[in-house]
Amino acid sequence: MTTENLTSHTSVAAIKQRAIEWLERSERSDFSAADSDVLEQWLSESPGHRVAFWHAKSAWERAGRLGILKTPSPVVRRSPSRFWIALASSAAIVIAVAGIGTVWLKGDNERVLSTGRGESETVSLDDGSKIELNTDTEVRIGSELGRRTATLVRGEAYFQIVHDAAHPFTVIAGDRRILDLGTKFSVRQSQDGLRVALMEGKAQIADLSASGTRKPVVLLPGDVALADKSGISVERKPIRVLADDLAWRHGGLVFHNASLGDAVAQFNRYGKVKLVVSDPRVAGLTINGAFRAAGSEEFAGVAHEIFGLRIERRENEIVLSR
Repeated sequence: MTTENLTSHTSVAAIKQRAIEWLERSERSDFSAADSDVLEQWLSESPGHRVAFWHAKSAWERAGRLGILKTPSPVVRRSPSRFWIALASSAAIVIAVAGIGTVWLKGDNERVLSTGRGESETVSLDDGSKIELNTDTEVRIGSELGRRTATLVRGEAYFQIVHDAAHPFTVIAGDRRILDLGTKFSVRQSQDGLRVALMEGKAQIADLSASGTRKPVVLLPGDVALADKSGISVERKPIRVLADDLAWRHGGLVFHNASLGDAVAQFNRYGKVKLVVSDPRVAGLTINGAFRAAGSEEFAGVAHEIFGLRIERRENEIVLSR
C-alpha cells in the first residue's frame, strides 16, 4: 500500500469513526439544538460525511438497536440477515442528493423555486437566509409592504432565516401564516393539513381564514404545530427526533414508531416505483429505522425479511401483502 493510499484509508476510517460518534451523540436525550447545528455543519462539509453518517444509521438499525416491531407485540430484535449484509456492502448505500430544481422570476420580481419528485434544492437569499426544498415542492419568494415573504405552494421546505425586526420574514402556506422571530423551522403541506416544526428560535403561526378566530400560537424549539380545518394543535418532541425528521436534507428517511402505511407514504414521495399496501393489518405494522429516501425497493425487501410479507412486483409498483 502506497503512502497516498494509506493516508486515504486512514482518512476514510477517521470519517467513519466520527460518524459513529455523532450517531451515538444524536441518540442521547440531551442532544440539543446547538449540537444539531454542529452536526449539520459537519455533514455539510463533505458528501463523504453524509454517506458515512447514514451508513452508520443503517448499520445501527441492522444491528437491532433501532428495532422493527409488530404492533402490539414487544420489540423484535434479530440478527442481521443476509439481505442486510448484502445491502451494507453494496453501492446501494451511497446517498446522492439531487440539486437540480428550477428557479425563475415571475412578475414583480417574484422568485419561483421548484423541485420534481426525488429532487432537492438549497437556495441562499440576499439577506443570508437559506431555504431547502424537499421533493416535489414549490416555493414563491417576494416582498410585501416591507415584509420578506415565501409562499409554500406545495411540498416541504426547511427555512434558516436571518432575523430582521424591520423586515420580518413570513411564510404563507394555505390559509396559515408563519412569522419568523429568529428561526430555523420546517413547513410541510399535505392532504392531512400543515405541519410546522421548530428547531431553533421562535415562530408564530396564525390562521388567515375568514373563520379564524383563535389567537396566533407561538412556537418554541421542539414544538411541532399541526394545523387542519379543526384548528392548530402543538406537541413537543426531542430535538434529536426533529433532526431525524429532517433526514431528507441528506437523502435519508428515519422512522420512530411509524406505521408501515405512513412509512410507505413517505417513500412514495421520492421514488418512481410506488409501494402499495391495501391490507389495513399490514399498514398497521410498526417500524423504526433509517433508510435511503430513494430506497423503496430495499425497504420492501426489509419488510419481507422482518414481517414475512409477500412482494409482488408490477410495472411501476411493488405490492406488499400477507
